[in-house]
Amino acid sequence: MSLSIKTPATVFKLILLLGLALCWALILAGCVSSQLADPIDPKIHPRGTTYRYQPLNPTTVWIRDPTEEEVADGWSDADETSYEFNKALLRDLDTETVRIAMDTLDGSASLSAGVVGASVKGQSYVLIVDYIKYITSNQPIDTHYFSYGEDDQEHEEHFNGAVPIYTGIGLRIRAEFKATESGLNISGLPALAIAASVNGISGRLTVQTLGITGPEITALMPILSDISVSSIQSAVQAVGAIKAKIYEDSTTVYPKIVGFESPRDNPELIRAIAGALYATELWVCPVVIKNPEDPAKKIHWINWFSSPPEDEEPVEEE
Repeated sequence: MSLSIKTPATVFKLILLLGLALCWALILAGCVSSQLADPIDPKIHPRGTTYRYQPLNPTTVWIRDPTEEEVADGWSDADETSYEFNKALLRDLDTETVRIAMDTLDGSASLSAGVVGASVKGQSYVLIVDYIKYITSNQPIDTHYFSYGEDDQEHEEHFNGAVPIYTGIGLRIRAEFKATESGLNISGLPALAIAASVNGISGRLTVQTLGITGPEITALMPILSDISVSSIQSAVQAVGAIKAKIYEDSTTVYPKIVGFESPRDNPELIRAIAGALYATELWVCPVVIKNPEDPAKKIHWINWFSSPPEDEEPVEEE
C-alpha cells in the first residue's frame, strides 16, 4: 500500500513532526518509539500508595554569609555570582532527570486529579515537562486540608509527615490546552504535536528557566504563542540549546525548589503541601574553605540547608 502525499502543507507537517521527534530524542539521550505506549492502568498503583511528582513555581532558596563562628573555623565569604560558585553548585546537583506531570483544569482554573488515558472533548489540561538537575531532601510538612468522603460530605484532614522535595535548577515546558476532540493521546510533547497537527487541541505553550540566567540564556528564550507543531519544535530546540549552556562561564545558576513528591494524589492535599512549601525558607551558605588534602589551596563549598542568619535585635517600642 502506497502513501499518498496530496499537498505541500502535508509534507511540511510531516517534516516538522520528524524533526520534533529527533530533537526530543537527542535531549533525552534516548530514542523516540514509532508507536506511543499505552497509558498505565490506574489499578497498578492503587490510590494513595505511590508518590506523585508535582512541579512548583520555582521557589527561592536564600543565600546567606558565614557567621562569625564559621569564619573563625576558617570559612570565608564566597561570591555567589562567580564561576567557581556555579561549578560548586553544579557539582553538588548530582542527579538529572526529565519528569512529566499532567493535570486537568476545573472551572476555576485550579488543578485537579492527574490524567490517565485519552483526551475528553471540551476538557482543559496542563502538561508540564521538566528537565531538572537537583538534590533531594525531606521537608517536614504539617498542614490541614479538606476532602470529600464516601458520604459526599466535606471533611477536614490532617497531614503530618516528611515530603521529598527537589532543589536545584532546570528547564520547563508548560502546555495549557483544551481538547477539541475526544480519544486523543496527550501523554507527552510528541503526542501533543500529533494532536495539534490535526487541530485536536488549542491552547498556549511556554518555556521557563528554573534558576538559570545569563545574557546567552536570554537570547535563546523562544517567543511562543499557540500550540502548534512548529511552536513545540521551537520549545524543544530552545530547551536543548539552553541545556548546553549551563556550564558556560557567562551562565549564572541559583538553586530553587522546583518540585516535590506528593504521597497522595488528592488535589486538596497537593495544594496544601505546595502552599506550605511556598511559605518555607531554605538557606544555603556558599563559602571558601581550605582544601584538607592541600592546605595551600582553597575550594568552594556549599553548606546546604543551613540555619537561617541570626535575627537582628528587635526594636523596642517607646
